[in-house]
Amino acid sequence: MTYPSPAFREDRAEILHGAIRDLYFGLLVTHPTDGYATSYLPWELDAQRGPQGTLVGHLARYNPQWKVSPEGADALVVFQGPHAYVSPSWYPGKGLPYIPCKKCRFGTAIESMA
Repeated sequence: MTYPSPAFREDRAEILHGAIRDLYFGLLVTHPTDGYATSYLPWELDAQRGPQGTLVGHLARYNPQWKVSPEGADALVVFQGPHAYVSPSWYPGKGLPYIPCKKCRFGTAIESMA
């Protein structure tokens, strides 16, 4: 779980789809029985397929993640873009540090197209 501050949360599909197209290289996270499996992959978005669009990626046959993630298993794809640390000392008065960034996360299910 991540905490998106309500002030920065984005729910509009067109904005999220634009972020995916811009960031397109994402981290696939699955949770097989023996721990987590991760792979960085390029992704394409088919915005017309499914109620919120469908992410399409490819795991190479030599990548063991496809073997340990059965069809229908839960998965998470994380896209992360540019970011930077902003120190509270940059502003007068008291403040909290923050990290402005562009990121998206999507829950999905594994579907084999083989």
